[in-house]
Amino acid sequence: MNCDTSSVSHLTNEPVVDLPCGTIYETSTDSRHATRWYRDGLLVERIVQSKVRGTWSLSPTGASPTVAFMADLSWDEQFLVPGDLSSDSETSHGNFIRIDGMGSLERDAGHWLPDGTHHGLLTIFSAESDARLCALLAS
Repeated sequence: MNCDTSSVSHLTNEPVVDLPCGTIYETSTDSRHATRWYRDGLLVERIVQSKVRGTWSLSPTGASPTVAFMADLSWDEQFLVPGDLSSDSETSHGNFIRIDGMGSLERDAGHWLPDGTHHGLLTIFSAESDARLCALLAS
């Protein structure tokens, strides 16, 4: 049996990550579509597509300066033990985050195992990208 769902969620000035220049606060909209498959009433697979659009600020009120970002994410989770969410093996399909003035900041195309091991392409925040993002948020 399968189940299709769609949702839209919003964040308003939520702390999301700490950088050397301070805490980043996010205001965004996340539009998602998911399909879930069940066997004997237990979740065995979930495929999700997510589009996030928003802004980041160093201010807990979201005050300027802000930086616009967009994230396009897609992943497929196979639950190795039906119904056990901690047993997922996740395949990421070209996930990325783009930031106005910086281009792509993070990319993920590969396979995550339940123990946290990753195989494939994974570029994440670096000291250099943190410094560039901090400069944009301070201007």
